[in-house]
Amino acid sequence: MDLSREEELMKSIMEVSEKLVTLNADNACLDYIKAFCCTVQICFFISAGLLKSTKTCLRQLQTLVQTMKLTYGETVPVVLPTFDWMGKETLIALTYVLTVIQSLQTCQIERAHKYHSIAMRHITDMRRLMTKSNWPVIRRGALDSLAAFEIILLENISAAQLMLARPLETISVLGAMMERMRQSTDLFSHFEAQLHTLLGMYCWFVRLPDDAERQFQAALRTAKDTESWTVVNLSLAILYLMTCREADFYGLFERITPGKLQSSSSLLKASAHFVHALHSYLHSRLQEAKSHITDSVTIVRDEGVPRIQALATLLSAKLVAVDVPDMLIAANNFATKSSDHSLALWLNQIIYDINLTCYKAIAVGVLNFIAN
Repeated sequence: MDLSREEELMKSIMEVSEKLVTLNADNACLDYIKAFCCTVQICFFISAGLLKSTKTCLRQLQTLVQTMKLTYGETVPVVLPTFDWMGKETLIALTYVLTVIQSLQTCQIERAHKYHSIAMRHITDMRRLMTKSNWPVIRRGALDSLAAFEIILLENISAAQLMLARPLETISVLGAMMERMRQSTDLFSHFEAQLHTLLGMYCWFVRLPDDAERQFQAALRTAKDTESWTVVNLSLAILYLMTCREADFYGLFERITPGKLQSSSSLLKASAHFVHALHSYLHSRLQEAKSHITDSVTIVRDEGVPRIQALATLLSAKLVAVDVPDMLIAANNFATKSSDHSLALWLNQIIYDINLTCYKAIAVGVLNFIAN
């Protein structure tokens, strides 16, 4: 039976987990193997948009790291594990990084900022301690790992600043990210597409659509993974829709059709449905738009993704074009949970439009009454 790459990965992880049960629980090697398995699973769950599974697995990794902190240290040679994957302090830094990513995906912005600060401080302390004579031999690749962790932290915190509608802070973080990337050709090669994508989002936020398109096109040329490539195509599709470039939108149509996405991420599939719902709404195909909105919400309902749920509810409010209190309350709840200030502004605009419509209707009624 042929298995997909995802199925092969999970099958291998399950086989390793079964073998771990038979090992001596006092062996330090066991914790390192478990941490490795947890990390691989977390990265897979994040890329697949499985937020609940990510949360569960991340808790396991955090517990493991906490246990490793208390039981043995970097400077104690007696119990060095035979599975030598990553130094304890580097593994702690990685756990902080994964916590930031998971927090951002679930729109826990304060938590993301908290662990971003903790992670950056931990990495700085590691670099400082590594220069001292009593630090053990620096493991191969440790410094490269720390540099990559810093870039990932800056990438995520810049996205958080955009969600909070802080363009100045966003471009400041992106500037710091660019400076660090310039220090290494490997770093620049690995993260160039992400930098272009974030710059494109920043340009769109400050109403520079031409510059945003250039950045997104650069991101498409340099993207090395399916998820990044799909995100950029969805971003370009929205840009083309909102700038009335129908021909360019249809040039991307096959790439962003939910049933034909190259990515297996449920979040990206839900996002693709929302983009198609927006396209249908702009062309007054309201039933088609409702269908895409329903599909979008259904996909992420069990994962708890407030941003997509807020977007879907807000667009639904535009579709019905009348005052529906329950829908507006739901939209407000999702927008608040998402911590996305742009969504809050959109909600306020919808409420303003509804109130204005009601005011005009009342005014017309009063004038007719007076005239009669």
